[in-house]
Amino acid sequence: MVTLPGSEGELGVYPKHVPLLTTLKPGELRVVKGGRESTMAIGEGFVEIKGDAVSVLTDMALESEKIDIATVQPRLQWSAPRRP
Repeated sequence: MVTLPGSEGELGVYPKHVPLLTTLKPGELRVVKGGRESTMAIGEGFVEIKGDAVSVLTDMALESEKIDIATVQPRLQWSAPRRP
């Protein structure tokens, strides 16, 4: 299973998913395979789903254990949507 931050909300993809092409927003990509889960932080991009394959095209992908929270935190606050 793959879970992605789609532009319209979180998207869960299981094997034999209907073909789909959609945009991604920055967030967390999670993959569960063989009982093991791995996560990555991803930037904006696109995802193409074809049966048993998921292809992600993004401007940034970083494994969760390589994220420097001190560097990321200010950027998250800067990119947060502003409310009137």
